[in-house]
Amino acid sequence: MNAKLCFESEKLVLQFGGQTIDIPLSVAKLQARFTPYPPSEMAWEEAIMQVEDLISLYRDVLKDDRVIELYHAEPLQILADENRQISTEIFETAFAVLAGYRPTRDLPKLAHHATSAAFVLVMREWMHHLGFEAAVIAD
Repeated sequence: MNAKLCFESEKLVLQFGGQTIDIPLSVAKLQARFTPYPPSEMAWEEAIMQVEDLISLYRDVLKDDRVIELYHAEPLQILADENRQISTEIFETAFAVLAGYRPTRDLPKLAHHATSAAFVLVMREWMHHLGFEAAVIAD
């Protein structure tokens, strides 16, 4: 069974191995930090550190998980393939495009606004730091 991550406006809810954990990471506050869009390099760096600090606590308990199911992650649906999956590589590309490191043509369907930036950042850091290979849009 895959771990599950539910995006709520003021927290993330992680479910794995019969446990439910509230992660005090607010997508709404990340969106506010990224407004006006595009965010400054400092805003990106501060947000990255915040996300890393809050999710790194779960590295050891999730070490055997490779796929995460995402709930209430509508802004990420545009990145999913026909099987509703999003690879780590796609999250990395999306982040690079939104942060201005890669051209928009590398991911033309991606919306460029604070909401997309917040969701992409959370998942880019999640995949990168916790060793997941793919995410699946579950709802």
